[in-house]
This record gives sequence, structure tokens and C-alpha cells, in this order.
Amino acid sequence: MSYGKFKLGIIISTTFIFISVPVVKAEIPGKISIGGNYIGLINTFDVDNSTAADSERDQFDFAANIDFEWEINPDIIITLQLQGGSGGGSLGLQGPGPVVTDLNVAFNFEDQNFVFTMGSFDAPFGEQTESLTNNADSFRNPLLLNSIFYSSFGGTVGTLNTLGVMGTLSRQAADITLAITNGTSESSENPDGNFGWVLSIGTDAGLEGLRIAGSYMQSDDLPDPGLSGDIDNDSMGADFQGWLVDGSYTFTKGIQVKGYFGGIEYNDDISSTKDKVSIWMGETSYRKGKWQIAARLSGWDPADDNGDGLLVGPIPNPGLNAGFPVDNTPPNTPTTPGPNVDQSVMRLQVGFSWALKENLVIKTEYVQDDYDKASAGKLGDLSGVILSLNGRF
Repeated sequence: MSYGKFKLGIIISTTFIFISVPVVKAEIPGKISIGGNYIGLINTFDVDNSTAADSERDQFDFAANIDFEWEINPDIIITLQLQGGSGGGSLGLQGPGPVVTDLNVAFNFEDQNFVFTMGSFDAPFGEQTESLTNNADSFRNPLLLNSIFYSSFGGTVGTLNTLGVMGTLSRQAADITLAITNGTSESSENPDGNFGWVLSIGTDAGLEGLRIAGSYMQSDDLPDPGLSGDIDNDSMGADFQGWLVDGSYTFTKGIQVKGYFGGIEYNDDISSTKDKVSIWMGETSYRKGKWQIAARLSGWDPADDNGDGLLVGPIPNPGLNAGFPVDNTPPNTPTTPGPNVDQSVMRLQVGFSWALKENLVIKTEYVQDDYDKASAGKLGDLSGVILSLNGRF
């Protein structure tokens, strides 16, 4: 037999073998669904202390979230969210590369009204967590940007994502949530080995339409000087603790009012620095049909509020005028370092939204960050307008 005929016989025999082998189909139990959000916007900001050498703050921006949900059965649900966008904008939208944010599995014990979640999720500090703008998703927020405290805590349009376990027990009188996590770290990196915890208790069992809640959070993410390389770049780098009291009331004709007050501390274990900040917020919104108007005033008041830039601990700058460009990794060093952090900041937001379709909303918002003191002889006030188109699928 010639080599050519032998090779042809091998090919034909192999083909018959593959044809005769049955195809094995793997059936995935449960139900898989895919959804998400997208947002396109244009912002224009006027910064009081900007110079001709500073970058302009007039930009088009875009971001998207993609949500995957696998309902293995009604009692076990796996959730995954990817966030991305063009990146580099004034609002801190994710990008340019995609990132994994929420990644968790939830066990629903319906008979006990108890849900146990393990994985990556939003730190449940305060009632506002459920209505924060999260990258491309602003549907639960009557405005577009978050209040001044949550801009510092999780991002101007973001949330503080953390890893751990969380349980929520719901009863007629109240609901209780306890989370034990990697603290303020947004990744698995936790070099100090300390865990943080959040406890939230809320009730709406009193007057109809009224809800009151309280939260406490503690997370020691202060670097240990005795450990080499003990720097968690995904955490606040402080012994963080805080408390919040939230309240909201919903009227019968589409009017809702919300507010919170509390105190937080970025303890750096240095006695000469002042690390405490008082926080507060008041908000009102009115919805009728496809349109909604809203206004919010929120405040950030450090214990050291003289604005001299001295004896400052790891307190962040919560406002939009924190230096620009956003990417400050070398060689992209901001030309403007931003105002001194030891001063009060108040944020005013006024917005209007119109639902073009059920899942497509136009939002416009005026925002002003009012810095109480001058830095280097200049006020750091910022004001601007944002126009956005937000959709979900």
C-alpha cells in the first residue's frame, strides 16, 4: 500500500470515529440572566484656583456596567458585576480597563427571613448605600453625583466595595445587617491581617412612610511600622471608625425627604493630628409621572478646620476639586495639588430628570463644592453643570 493511500485511510477512519462519538451537552442548573447600565455625559466645571497651566474640566465621558446573575435555585444566587468606561474624567468613572466589583453568592433562608452573602459587595454603612450612583447606574439616585461624604467614602459616582461575609435578618419590628470584611480594602489585599465590621439597624415599624436607621463601622487599616511592606494601597490607610443616623419620610404625593448626620475618624495613631470629621446631609425630591426634581445639601466638617494645612492626618479631600488630572501616577502629576483638607466643605446639588423610556433617563445637575478656607491665597470652590443620558438593559 502506498503512503498516500495509507494516510487517506487514517483520515477517513478518524473521521468516522469522531462522527460516531456522542456529543455530551452540559446542562447548567437554574437560570442565568445578563443586564447592566450605560451612561454618557458631558460636564463643564469652573474651578476658582485653576490657572492657564491646569487642564480644563470640560469633558465628554462614558461608562458601562455589566451584571451577570446565576440563580442556581431561588435560595442560591451568584452575582458578578463588571465596570468599565473611557476613564480619566473628572467624576472618577471606571476605565479604561474593566474591573470586577461585586462578586458574591447569596443564600436566602426564606423561612427565617435571613440572607447570608459571601464575597465582594458594597460596604453597608448607612441607608444611602442602596441609592448611591455606582459608576454607570444612577437609577436609584434622584441626582447624579453622591453626597460629599459618600464621594470620599466610595467615590463621586461609586461605592466602597469590600470583601467578606454579610448577614441580614429581617423582622417586622426591624432589620439588622452585620458584615465582617477586609475593612476599607477593596481587594483581597489585607497585609495587616485585621478585619473590619459594619453593623446597621433600621426600622419602618412606626409612622407609615417613615424610616429610621443607625450604622456603626470600624476598620483598623493603619500600616504596621513593624511589618515590611505593610501598605494596603486599596484601603484608607487609617484606623477608620464612624457612625451614622439616617432618616427618611415618603409623602403620599411623590415627595420624599432624606437626611443623615454622623461622625467619622481617620485615626493615624499620632496624637498631634486631628482626625475626626462631622458629616451631614439633607435631601428632598418630587416625582410626577416621567419627571423628577431633587435638591441636596451635604456637609463635611473636620475638627481641624483652620485650613492651614498643618497637623493633618490621613483625612481625604472629599470634593471634586482634589487636583486634576485624576490619574496622579508618574508622570501624570497634577499641576494643582488641590485645596488643603483641614477645612469644611459643603456641596449643593440641584437636578432634574426626565424618563424618555422606562429604562432611559436624561439627567441634568448643577453642583457646587464650597470650600470654607483659602489655600495658598486662593479659594478652592468649584461649580459646574452635568448633562447625562443613563440607560439600563
